[in-house]
Amino acid sequence: MLTFGEYQTEKANFYFRILTEDDLAKAQQLVLTHYSTKEQLRVSLNVPRNQLNAIDSYRVKSYIKQNASVGAFESKTGRLVGVQMNKLVMQADGNETDKEMKQLDAKYPWRSPIRRLMTKLYRVDLFQFFETDRLFWMHMLTVHDEFTRLGLGQQLVINSEKLAKYIGYSITVTKPTSAYSTKLVKNLNYSFTFSLDVQEYVDDVTGENPFRAMTYPHNILSLCHRRLLD
Repeated sequence: MLTFGEYQTEKANFYFRILTEDDLAKAQQLVLTHYSTKEQLRVSLNVPRNQLNAIDSYRVKSYIKQNASVGAFESKTGRLVGVQMNKLVMQADGNETDKEMKQLDAKYPWRSPIRRLMTKLYRVDLFQFFETDRLFWMHMLTVHDEFTRLGLGQQLVINSEKLAKYIGYSITVTKPTSAYSTKLVKNLNYSFTFSLDVQEYVDDVTGENPFRAMTYPHNILSLCHRRLLD
């Protein structure tokens, strides 16, 4: 049985476990409060807060259903203070998007330029590129503002890697969305697979750059990966 160790700091102690549907409401609230309004691609598009909430609430729900996301809990209170939301992606599933996400994409047109940007960043079929039939995607790394700079983000990624290996995944993939998360994956020896400067980006459909407001260091988008050794 997979277990995660306790993590001790001068400020507080923490334990980690896989998130379940019982954690859904608290995980959603944590992400909406401490992640959603800081994600720079959407900030540059001036996406309304209620639309961010709708998309990210759904994303958290869909990730938790896969039983592959990890939460950090304060040992003294049991409070959820950090999450690493993870998605299991199988080559056999193709590019299918579930019905609810299709409805949200149709409702919120700002999703389309972000999807086109991601296609430009990824460039290739990632399954073929990594020579695998499954990828462990790490999304929406979030730590409560009260508990930042304690190493919780790094511990969430490390425990997610541990989970990935336990369930048979050999490659973790992530797209850092802040200077902090970029530094974190560098410290964990992730390879920077592809990078793109959004200030030089031109949308193939509109011929414009909807992300031109993004400035350094947020203008550099990267796709990072790590091969998990036995």
